[in-house]
Amino acid sequence: MTTTPSTTRAVLSLLLAGLLLCACLLPACAVDLRDLPDWVRAQLFPVELDYQGMYPIPGLGPTLTPVAPAAAAATGTPATVSIPGAADVGALRTIGGSPAGVRPDGLATVGGPGAAAILGGLNTVGGPTVTGGGLGNLHTVGAPTVTGTLGTLGTVSVPGGRPGDLTALGGVSVSGAAPRTGDLQAFATKGIGRGAQCIDIIRAEHMTPEQFIAWADENGITTDEIVAAMQYSGIDWPELAPESMPLAAALHARLGAELAGIEDVPMAARLLLATYFGTQHRDDDVRKVYAAISDEEIRAEPRRHLYCVTSRLIHHVPVVALDVIERYATVVPEDRRLLTREFAVACLGIGGQDIVRHRLIPYCTEALEQMPPMAEWGTALSILVTAYHMVGEDARGSEQGLGWLRVAEDLGAETEGADYSDAKLAVARSCLRSGRMDELARLVPPAYEMTRPSRTTVRARVGQQGDTKMRVIGTCSLQVIGVASDSEWLHAELAGTSTVGLQTSWHIAVNTTPLQTAPAKPGTVHVRTNDPAAPTIEIPVEVALLPAVQVEAPGCLLPADSAGTAEVLVTSSVPVALSLERVDGSGPINVQIREVGPLVYRVTADFAGAPKPRARQGLVVIATGLPDQPRLVVPFIAPGPSSDGGGGR
Repeated sequence: MTTTPSTTRAVLSLLLAGLLLCACLLPACAVDLRDLPDWVRAQLFPVELDYQGMYPIPGLGPTLTPVAPAAAAATGTPATVSIPGAADVGALRTIGGSPAGVRPDGLATVGGPGAAAILGGLNTVGGPTVTGGGLGNLHTVGAPTVTGTLGTLGTVSVPGGRPGDLTALGGVSVSGAAPRTGDLQAFATKGIGRGAQCIDIIRAEHMTPEQFIAWADENGITTDEIVAAMQYSGIDWPELAPESMPLAAALHARLGAELAGIEDVPMAARLLLATYFGTQHRDDDVRKVYAAISDEEIRAEPRRHLYCVTSRLIHHVPVVALDVIERYATVVPEDRRLLTREFAVACLGIGGQDIVRHRLIPYCTEALEQMPPMAEWGTALSILVTAYHMVGEDARGSEQGLGWLRVAEDLGAETEGADYSDAKLAVARSCLRSGRMDELARLVPPAYEMTRPSRTTVRARVGQQGDTKMRVIGTCSLQVIGVASDSEWLHAELAGTSTVGLQTSWHIAVNTTPLQTAPAKPGTVHVRTNDPAAPTIEIPVEVALLPAVQVEAPGCLLPADSAGTAEVLVTSSVPVALSLERVDGSGPINVQIREVGPLVYRVTADFAGAPKPRARQGLVVIATGLPDQPRLVVPFIAPGPSSDGGGGR
């Protein structure tokens, strides 16, 4: 097949298109132009960057020196530039809000006639010296004049630069995405970038609010730059960002005690300032900030931002938090139930029945009155019923709870959902406390029989009382009324209850009288319930009678070395006279038995002077004089002599 020039150009065009597509889809990475084939480099064009126009940060923009004549830089034919004095190079990110305005996609275009279109990642700069767009990041290769590619377009010369991503030019980091520790960020707000330095210095130096206020004054940080940093830090956090409180303290220092001009501060900064005042327990200042927030601003603010602030205020300034939540719930009534839990926490932080009666109960009632929608209705009802219990009005609480349950059912509440289960449990407990047993049975019918052990065993030593516990499980409506036993030697009684969810456990204590011999047959504990299908539950009880004389732990004689001594305690549940009967095996040469307390004996064995084979073990047999247990056996284990043959030191 004959290859024509047109065929070759077509193939090369397809390959170049594929490379451009990869450049758009794959993550940006550094490319050395010298590694590219000649036919690829022939497709690249130079581009001119007006850094000062793109990032108008006072005193930070380097001077651009055109390498090619400006007249040669027409649209589609970008010029080559050099940027002297770039000490640090990193990833160029997009920045909006430039003096020339913001494009609908958030990317700024700067300049006048001849401004070229942007293809991705970087701003286009127009004017007498026309610029081109860019794809991807600006990377640098070599020194002292550093050359790299801006996406797929042109070359840029950076004298004095060093390899790396164009993150910082003239010592300023540029970013518009999520925070990265160690980077300085540039913001769209009023074109201010130095606010980023505030975040980095606070994090790097672990500054306190007082230290940052002094540093900001010394370094000429403006109020706008502080506000920009606060906007970037944001309030959508589970925990406070390390820079948020120092920034808020600095803003307070600039605004003064009267918070002059607080209305002009962006909403995010105002909410952070309110949080700062809350952590300082400055109730009046929190009120001042919220007085400067309009209802329209509350409606427009993302609810997660408002939740973040209230979640702090309820712990530090609960009285103010109640007013803040009330206002928010009034402006956005559909969110009232979502804030019920926070409102209850604030009320508990204040304490006292008056706050529960006059604030919490009305708040929950109004939240339920605003159904539908049904979100969090179960939480609101559960807290309402609990609030009535806190003020000693369980009868009123169960009445309100039953009524709101019926309303929720009529509104189509999902009876198998978590909201319904939580609400039903809270109302059922209120009915139980107020004695409304019929309603309780309707809410939690005895749907299953009680769970109980098939049998239980009491362990006891001869002559001593034995005891154990068992548990019968039901519901808050399926209850144990009483217990009894059918044997003189067996006794049972209720020992308390515990409730987890809809499950209630009745604990039953079982004990025996002192026994000399095991009973011929098991006893029975009779558990009486309110279940008409099974009014009595019978649980067999057996007795495991243990020997009267026992060796306590460790249960054997263990000398430290072959010539040492060992001892063990022996206890008895009945009076006994212990004596040494014999020693089996190569044992100690001396065994003593002494009573050291009531029915407590110490057995001491001396292994010194005995033959020392490699290791010894055997039995010490002790006579008890008891007909049912005539002797007690105590094992012994003695180590052999040490490896040096000296029998130890």
